[in-house]
Amino acid sequence: MAIDKVVSASITDGTIATADIADGAVTSVKTTGVGGVNTPAFQAELSANQGIGYTGVWTKLDFDTEFYDLGSCYDHSSNQRFTPTTAGKYICYLTIMLSSTNNDFTQTNLSAALYKNGSGVYETHTLISGALWKNRTLNVTAGINFNGSSDYLEAYGMANSTTAGSTNARGGILGSFGAYKIIE
Repeated sequence: MAIDKVVSASITDGTIATADIADGAVTSVKTTGVGGVNTPAFQAELSANQGIGYTGVWTKLDFDTEFYDLGSCYDHSSNQRFTPTTAGKYICYLTIMLSSTNNDFTQTNLSAALYKNGSGVYETHTLISGALWKNRTLNVTAGINFNGSSDYLEAYGMANSTTAGSTNARGGILGSFGAYKIIE
C-alpha cells in the first residue's frame, strides 16, 4: 500500500533510513530552482609582484596565472580580461595585497577596483595616515550583470602617497581576481 500523505510532525530523528522515489513521481514543478551551473567562472593570480607607483594613477593589474578557467572566458596571456560568453549576473571579486617598497610612506591612499568595459564600477579605498606601513590587503566583491558577448571585466590598483616611492601589488597567493555566474 502506498503512502499518500506524510505529516512532518510525526517524523522524528532517525525514523527514515532510506527513501525511494519512483522516476515518474518527480516532476519539473517539484525541481524548479534545483541544480544549475555556476559557469563560466575563473580565478587568476599575479605571477610576480607588480609595481603600481605612488602618484594616484589607476594601474591595470596583470593577473596572468590562471588557477582555473571554466568556459575559457579569461584571457590570462594578452589582456587579462574576463569576457563571459553567457549573459547573466556574476559575483566578481578582487583581493590584492599592496606593499610599500621603501617602508616610509606616511600618508597613503590605497585603492582597488573592478572595471567593466574600461570604467571603474566598484572600488574600495583605505587611507593610512601618520604611520609607517608595509602591507595592506584590499577586497572588492560585487554582483555585475554581463551581456554574454562584449562586456568584460578587469582589475585595477592605485596608490596615492605624499612620499615618493613605489607600491607593489603582491604576487602569488597574496591576491586573486575572479568571477562566477550565479544560478538564476
